[in-house]
Amino acid sequence: MNYRYPDIELPLGSRARYGLVVAAVQCLEGAAIWQFLDATPWAQKLFDAALERSQRPAADPRDDDKAALFRVWYRDGVETAIFRLPAGAGDFCVAVDVEGQQEPLLTMIWRSRHDNRSFDAMILRIDEMYESGQSTYPIERTLLVSGVLDLLLESRIQEHRRIETPQLDVAYHVGERSFHVTANSSTPWGVMPSASDTD
Repeated sequence: MNYRYPDIELPLGSRARYGLVVAAVQCLEGAAIWQFLDATPWAQKLFDAALERSQRPAADPRDDDKAALFRVWYRDGVETAIFRLPAGAGDFCVAVDVEGQQEPLLTMIWRSRHDNRSFDAMILRIDEMYESGQSTYPIERTLLVSGVLDLLLESRIQEHRRIETPQLDVAYHVGERSFHVTANSSTPWGVMPSASDTD
């Protein structure tokens, strides 16, 4: 999970074209992570599914002494569990329960070896903003993500307690156009490498 926490922010931030309002957060570490997982069937199901989707899975995530769990609750009832496994899975995998579907929706956010290309894309979007006078993405998203991460660290400091987040009562509209780098992006560096080039 980084400052954008893309594994959750990207799919949920575009749901119904509106961002979700965060209600509460909690950080768990150590045995509390696995106690939560053992006691929470929906989380165990999605955790297992996400690990199966990973192309760089952990041998046994429970052996990762640096693991952390970030729980985020939203005002509309959505609940998320973001597992940080630094010694394990090396990619961003997402598993989502979708109402009316038996199997979870799975995806993986590819992390190429060309890590700094995200900064190239950011500069491209800044240029577009200067030229058009319009923000190229909802700035509220940065406010919410920064607030979520700050309060997750506060939860960790305060003995991992759940923290209510009325200060994050900020919704935002997501436009039709995505500004995330894809293989089809108009980029200053030309064609993105294929998946086979980034193994």
